[in-house]
Amino acid sequence: MKKGTVELRALVSANSAGQSFNLRCEVRERLIEFLQREHPEALPTSRQISFRDNGTDREEAAPPQKTAARR
Repeated sequence: MKKGTVELRALVSANSAGQSFNLRCEVRERLIEFLQREHPEALPTSRQISFRDNGTDREEAAPPQKTAARR
């Protein structure tokens, strides 16, 4: 599991593959909604600053630090 992620597992069953897929999606979305509403502190957060440059998004990088020359 990656840092900053949450893994939820739920076992569901249905009469057909299509119904099973739909049920898995519905359960996943409802679990996320529940966590967002009832326990938002349990979910990972991250922040990113993006700037537009020539019509494309890019992430801001910190400028390199200058160090004093050693002799």
